[in-house]
Amino acid sequence: MTRPSLPRIVCLVPSHSETLAQLGAHLVGVTRFCTVLPGVEEGAIARVGGTKDPDVARIVALEPDLVVVNREENRIEDVSELEVSGLKIHVTHPRTVQEGIEELRDLGELSGRAEEAEWLARELDAGLERLRQEAIPVARVFVPIWRHATGSYMSVNADTYAHDVVRVAGGVNVTASAESRFPDVSIDEVFEAGLDVALLGDEPYHFAERHLAEFEAAGIKAALCSGEDLHWYGPRSVEGVSRIRAKLREVVSEVRPA
Repeated sequence: MTRPSLPRIVCLVPSHSETLAQLGAHLVGVTRFCTVLPGVEEGAIARVGGTKDPDVARIVALEPDLVVVNREENRIEDVSELEVSGLKIHVTHPRTVQEGIEELRDLGELSGRAEEAEWLARELDAGLERLRQEAIPVARVFVPIWRHATGSYMSVNADTYAHDVVRVAGGVNVTASAESRFPDVSIDEVFEAGLDVALLGDEPYHFAERHLAEFEAAGIKAALCSGEDLHWYGPRSVEGVSRIRAKLREVVSEVRPA
């Protein structure tokens, strides 16, 4: 049962909603994309629109003590409207796996669940340290996050969370040095980068089996993976890195057999 003294929270970030639910925070509103809510019964929390189109009036009516948003997930105009309505906003922007763990601690403090958050963060810190001690498969990786109608792809540079997941997993992000955080890259430029694999996640763009053929037709090895493993911070972050590492190890064994 929710403790009455806990602050009322609306969260507009799916990965943070999962974190807050696991910590036992008093969530009163989440987006329609916040589908992973451990320990929360279906229908127990109000749905307040999407990450890009939240129902501001509904959020205000819920009288939250705090609204959790993310600099990349949510639009600045929606956040500004919430602030003008007098609501307290917490803006997150973790760009590394370690920053994601520290953000979990911050959410614990803000939600009145600091003890639970510290316990979980220590578990994640220990798991991340174990990963750092393992031998890693070094692979050159392309990480598309969107496919344009023109056939080009949006990727990520070194100042992004997905880049750090790939780095910790043992990958070398071939678009790391791009000036834009989300550079557009043609299939020819991807090929010329000389990579081992293109990792195709299922979010934010839903890459699927049919997209593998596009890369393979261009002479590029491609593999499907979970977008949550690449982009979600919080309780599943270390497991996500571990799964990406396993995927890279599998690819390296195929393209560079012993």
